[in-house]
Amino acid sequence: MVLIVAAFILLQAGNATVMSIMTVFVTETMRIDVIWAGIALGVAAGLEIPVLVLIGRLSLRFSSLRLIAAGCLAAYYVAMAMSPGPSRSSPSNRSTPGASPLSPASD
Repeated sequence: MVLIVAAFILLQAGNATVMSIMTVFVTETMRIDVIWAGIALGVAAGLEIPVLVLIGRLSLRFSSLRLIAAGCLAAYYVAMAMSPGPSRSSPSNRSTPGASPLSPASD
C-alpha cells in the first residue's frame, strides 16, 4: 500500500511540474505569447476526457496489463516517428572541416 501511495505522489508531482513548466517553455523557448500556454493546456485537458472514456470502455474488453503494454508500444513508435535521427555532431557523422555533408568522403 505504501508503494502505491508513493507511486501516486510521484506521478502527481511529475504532472504538476509539467503543468508549471508549460508556460515557461511556450514563452521562453518557443517565443510565443503566454496566452497560447493556456490554450495548449486547455486543449490537452479537453482531449484527455474522451481518451479516458475510451480507455475505460477498452478495459472492459482487455486486461489492464495489455492496455498499458499497448500504450507503451504506441508511445515508443510515435516518439521514434517524431525523432529527427542522429545528430550531425556524433562521432560517426563527423566530416572533415570544409567538406560538404552531402559529398562522398575521400580516402
